[in-house]
Amino acid sequence: MTIDNRSDVLRELWQRESASSFSMEPDEIQRKLARIHAELRDVTLIMYVLCTGIAIWFAYFLVFTTQPIVTRAGLFLIVLGMALWVGQIWLYNRDGRKALLNSVSAGKTNCVKFYRAELVRQRDFYRGGWLWSRTVAFFAGLFLGGWEPLHHWRGNGNAPRAVNLLIVSIVAILTVWGSYRKSRKLQQRIDAIDAMKHPSGAGGLD
Repeated sequence: MTIDNRSDVLRELWQRESASSFSMEPDEIQRKLARIHAELRDVTLIMYVLCTGIAIWFAYFLVFTTQPIVTRAGLFLIVLGMALWVGQIWLYNRDGRKALLNSVSAGKTNCVKFYRAELVRQRDFYRGGWLWSRTVAFFAGLFLGGWEPLHHWRGNGNAPRAVNLLIVSIVAILTVWGSYRKSRKLQQRIDAIDAMKHPSGAGGLD
């Protein structure tokens, strides 16, 4: 009898914990999603303009000027890196629109599972293959371009080769560090969502 009473008490505590641990309301989820989408719109606009401008600028020197083979290889990699960056942003936004349409049709735009999926997509953009495919091409191009300065820029004002490579190295390190820092922050938000369901042992987040 005592064991049964204990089981009833534990069951009651478990049910109470299950109801209280999942505290995100639909309105709160909508606000968080709206904030994410607003930030992404701003970043997308900036990156489209910046990457396209950089690609056009270096493509001009690649096509219309005479450069050493090392510099030409660097210019090509820079343009490729910027093209990959723009392409990845476009793919990310396309997948986001598809996910949103599917969520609306399924009536899940207010659920935590959809919010978590959005965070996972954003996290993956800032690390792994998405990150390295664009940054390796771009910074390899900058390294090669800095190894042999553009003929158009030759003169007393040119920075020494060592300074060029040092600047590129610092910018590359900061870019990778910043991307992984952003992904870690997103992972912390994902972990916080996952922690909501662990006490109850629930199988889903709907």
